[in-house]
Amino acid sequence: MASEPLWRISQQDLDKLMTTLDVTLVRLSECALAAGAHLAVARTETSTIHYCLRGAGFIFLDDEPPIRLTPRTLVIVQPGRAMTVVATEHPTAPRNAGKQNNGGFTPGSTQWHTVGDGEPALVLACGSFRANYGPALDLFASLATPIVETFDVHDQLDQVMAYAIAELAAQDVGGGPMSAALLKLVLLALLQRCLVSTNAWSAFQS
Repeated sequence: MASEPLWRISQQDLDKLMTTLDVTLVRLSECALAAGAHLAVARTETSTIHYCLRGAGFIFLDDEPPIRLTPRTLVIVQPGRAMTVVATEHPTAPRNAGKQNNGGFTPGSTQWHTVGDGEPALVLACGSFRANYGPALDLFASLATPIVETFDVHDQLDQVMAYAIAELAAQDVGGGPMSAALLKLVLLALLQRCLVSTNAWSAFQS
């Protein structure tokens, strides 16, 4: 496959990538934040995924514009990036947002994580994973900037993410592989967007 931005590759190459993609090391949490609450997310050695189930807020990372979260917004962040998630309608970064070292919440360390008091103003599915293409290539490790896409109701990613979290929480035999398969469905939906998305994932090298 040519070294081209993913959104420029051919449909044939994209089909090959989607067929051979292997999703491993899946860990997922459902995070609920009360209005105004901050969630510091620790750096991880794998890529992280953040999918807005309900409510609104922002993700703040160093040197990046605030990422707006609304229902069905999907964000994938490359490894080694700390960030802060805030349940707010206003894109004002809290002090030291995105500057945590190894502190903060690790996605997948618990199945459910609550921040703040009162009704949740923002509910996210947060996780970490590795997506391998071929024997060694981590597909999302070399992102120059996070991937941000908003999906539609008919894409049904809410249900897929909820099922994946539930499978891990149940700790039944086969729960891990089932969760990996479900997360792969989410990533395949994202890869399909390469052919029609107006967002240029210009540093996403295949």
